Amino acid sequence: MESYDYRYNRTLLSIKGHVHFNGKTKIGFGSKISVDGELFLGKNFHISAASTIICRKK
Repeated sequence: MESYDYRYNRTLLSIKGHVHFNGKTKIGFGSKISVDGELFLGKNFHISAASTIICRKK
């Protein structure tokens, strides 16, 4: 569980499970990531702006 919001300047992260980084990854500005399972991010994965990733299971 990670957090930071400072009123919408985001990076909220809640992982119960695993995140697999298969190479370099850049996660930027509006990040909100919640996993509860397994998340696989490929080589040279980039996400930014008003980001959101939700993964339940795989």
